[in-house]
Amino acid sequence: MNHEKSIGVDNACANLAIKYNMLYISAYQVIKENICNKTAWGKKLQANRCDKQLNANLNVADNFQEAQYSAVHYNL
Repeated sequence: MNHEKSIGVDNACANLAIKYNMLYISAYQVIKENICNKTAWGKKLQANRCDKQLNANLNVADNFQEAQYSAVHYNL
């Protein structure tokens, strides 16, 4: 996964995973990749998407479209 993020949470999680010999998967990156590549799973995600309001008080740049592809928008 791409760990060059404007918000350090991915870096912190990736570093912890490395330290403890674990795997870190960024959910929004997996969702984005499948939707952009129009995979079968991506099509199912798009069909099941329901926009949910995110906290507008967070004043951070979203250069990687994390808000758009956040797992919160997709029902199980």
